[in-house]
Amino acid sequence: MTSSPPPSPAPPSPAPPSPPLPSAPSSLPSLLLLLALLCGVLLALWTFLLPTPRDEAAPADVFSAHRARRHVDQLAKAPRPVGSPAHAEARAWLAAALIDLGAEVDTAPAQAVSTFYGLPFDTARVHNVIGRLRGSDATGTVLLVAHYDSVPGSPGASDNASGVAAILEVMRAARARGPLRNDVVVLFTDAEEGGMLGAHAFAEAHPWARKVRAFVNLDARGSGGVPVIVGLSTPGAWLTAQIAEASVTSAASSLYTDATRLIHPGTDFGVLSRGPLGMAGVNIAFADGVAAYHQGADTAAALDLGTLQAEGELALALLDQLGAADLAALRGGGDDTFFPVGRLVLVRYGGAFAVALGVLALALVAFAAVKVRRQVKAREVLRALLGQLWPAGLVIAGVSLAWTALSRLHPVYAGTGAGDPSEVGLLRAGVVGAGLAGAGLARSQKSAARAPFAWMLAGLLLWSVLTVGLLVKLPGTSHVATLPLLLAASWVLAASRGKPVTPSGLAGGATAGGASAVGALAVGALAAAAAGYFASQLVYLVMLAGQMPRAGVAAGLIVLFAMLVPPFTRRMAAPGERALDESALGEPALGAHARWLRRAAAGGALVALACFGAAALGARFDAAHPQPTCLTYTLDHAAGEARWISDERRPSGWSARFLPADAPRAPLPAFFADEGVTVRQAQASTPAPSLVKALEAPTLVAEKDERHGDRRTLRFRLRSPRGAPWAYVFVEGDTRVLAAYVEGHEVDPAVVTEPLWPGGRWGFRHVGLESDGLAFMLDVPASAAPLRLRVVDQSFALPPGVPARPAEMGACRSWLADSTLVSAAFTF
Repeated sequence: MTSSPPPSPAPPSPAPPSPPLPSAPSSLPSLLLLLALLCGVLLALWTFLLPTPRDEAAPADVFSAHRARRHVDQLAKAPRPVGSPAHAEARAWLAAALIDLGAEVDTAPAQAVSTFYGLPFDTARVHNVIGRLRGSDATGTVLLVAHYDSVPGSPGASDNASGVAAILEVMRAARARGPLRNDVVVLFTDAEEGGMLGAHAFAEAHPWARKVRAFVNLDARGSGGVPVIVGLSTPGAWLTAQIAEASVTSAASSLYTDATRLIHPGTDFGVLSRGPLGMAGVNIAFADGVAAYHQGADTAAALDLGTLQAEGELALALLDQLGAADLAALRGGGDDTFFPVGRLVLVRYGGAFAVALGVLALALVAFAAVKVRRQVKAREVLRALLGQLWPAGLVIAGVSLAWTALSRLHPVYAGTGAGDPSEVGLLRAGVVGAGLAGAGLARSQKSAARAPFAWMLAGLLLWSVLTVGLLVKLPGTSHVATLPLLLAASWVLAASRGKPVTPSGLAGGATAGGASAVGALAVGALAAAAAGYFASQLVYLVMLAGQMPRAGVAAGLIVLFAMLVPPFTRRMAAPGERALDESALGEPALGAHARWLRRAAAGGALVALACFGAAALGARFDAAHPQPTCLTYTLDHAAGEARWISDERRPSGWSARFLPADAPRAPLPAFFADEGVTVRQAQASTPAPSLVKALEAPTLVAEKDERHGDRRTLRFRLRSPRGAPWAYVFVEGDTRVLAAYVEGHEVDPAVVTEPLWPGGRWGFRHVGLESDGLAFMLDVPASAAPLRLRVVDQSFALPPGVPARPAEMGACRSWLADSTLVSAAFTF
């Protein structure tokens, strides 16, 4: 029997293909996405560039910052608080300047009461400076507004001599262009710093106010930066159309106007737009260089002429547009969402479209989540969300702690006070570096490379929540979330259908797979550009509004916006296919991608540390960056006691001559309505008889005292024998005030009778006290105990013998700066 040969062995089966590895971060798609991101950032920075100041030889029909600077020099020679000699000089000079422009001028005084801040309320005898120029065929009046007073101790070059000077130069240039169609009224308001009292007086009583159809208010909260439209009356659709026609693209965004509505409307713009006439108006302001705001450092030399040029050009463009518009056709409408694309075009659309766009973005997110549900797991999305939030929290905490430490331990930052220091550029660069470090740290995690769709979906879900919040609370700002969200969701939909995005895929775009790859890359580039553009705008706004104490939020925003930037390197899976099997991925597969991002994160962290360190080493007080100082002399005639007090954050060598560095902080109820307010104070030497005579106490005379049923009515006359321009009246004890009248004007009963805060006392402040005094009337319960009143007057000079400040010191941000307070007590 013959045996059969053994069977031949089967040929070995081919080994399964290795899973594809992530592409290197140097690939062409990566570079294109990085370039798109950079273009978005640069486009945003382009809107922040300031123009070159025009010199005095500029054509007559254009705005010149150097010509306007002459007005600033004239106004900002000294602080101009209401009632001061410099304030009266400025008023006379402004009236003459308007007459030179051919205006009909009115400077008649008016009485005003403001309860905007509640108790203590504000009153004043204001002296607005108002000029009117007739138009050729008026359909209404355009109002240009800026306040001409300053806070005590501050020359007020930026706040607000800059606005006044800009209006004077704007009117000169407008006249050189020929007559406008509409009438123009120039309103230089008085006592803005004391409760917007000049604006109240104009809106409530001036006959020219009734014909105003649109106004432009100019103000400042710093010494530089880009002037933008920070306020828009509601409804604002008509004004938005005028802004678009005026071609002031880069200065207009509903991000600014809606965001500033969160801040109290304590400006003339708020009074005029929300007052009895409800005027349609635009508010222009700049807010960088805030270290000089309301301080002695707010000088003409500190004002950025590029800022002044930009402010003037913006105001002139708006005046040209409104001056030629049919103001009789002004309609209500709604509020628009609007924003610039660089300096190229102003995008604007109505509130309904903003909601529709938001709903579309949310629908795309939901569709994208359904589309990739087989490629991602819920735990991957949760891991991705946490993996992106903890770096955001880390940089927020890191920047906040770093600034807290510097502001407490560094002698310059500790002495500057809350907010930005004088030199903030390096600190802001450090904040950006920290934000980029956080973004790189988030994207360098292994789970980001293994599950890119999960990471994008996590970002989409978080930003969906933010989008809904903005649509509900601040619809005008919703575009900063809606548009990047919409594009990022579109990228997920496009990329989930695609093949590997490679240079060869770009070249082979004729195939279906190549076309989808190119489409995904194009959408990804748009998403990256949008994220970079809106992140830059929002980060800058947060750093301006929140300043260094809240700069950590700006760093965190960079990390959050990075969640909407598509992954730079990744093979995208086809529908129904897992992106990659995690078990097949080891360190070699992730190495290039992760190491590159970790190095970027480390670089950002080093930049942040270097910038913060360099800023700290370079910070110093000098003539250009003076140390804020404060000294006030008080004399209480009732107690026969004189004191030196200071509101300085850190003691200065200048005030130390009168107030020891270790002087305790304590209440001073003889001078402040709030008994909880504490100031550093020390007993002064017994004043000489000549000084006591010069600082004669304010007088309060009861000209009428009548009882009607359960009420007692007292009419008083308050005077300051020493000519102090400000006065305060407080009720001591438990007597309730039932009604109050100032110079015949009834004070809002709701404010008069509002509950007092703990330690607070009923009272008011009057600015602009003149030689005839102030008449006011109080109603109190007839059964009450004797009425006890405390009266304090304030003048803006220190007693003789106080030396001038050194050049490296200036007045701090305080109502007490460089003042003398005299107090007296009365019982009726």
